[in-house]
Amino acid sequence: MVVMTRMNLARSRRHARRAACVLDELVESQVELLPRLPEHRRAVAAEYLAELAMLADAYRYYGQRWIDREELERRGHSAIDRLDTLQTMQERQREYTDLD
Repeated sequence: MVVMTRMNLARSRRHARRAACVLDELVESQVELLPRLPEHRRAVAAEYLAELAMLADAYRYYGQRWIDREELERRGHSAIDRLDTLQTMQERQREYTDLD
């Protein structure tokens, strides 16, 4: 049973490192587009990308055994909450802008 748990943990850490790489690639590809966005949208987009970069760091830290699974989950939930907040702010800004 201990061997199986270690194998699952090792697999989980490998998946976390891959997830970090995917998020890094996503952020890198989108950062290049920031200067093309209108100024009022650029800040929110930059915050989205910063949050994704921090999530990539959390996955990387878990993969390197610097944090445990509970901390990874806490950081993941925090990132989702922050992204939801940013999306709500952006929707409100669109509604306000559409009224003008």
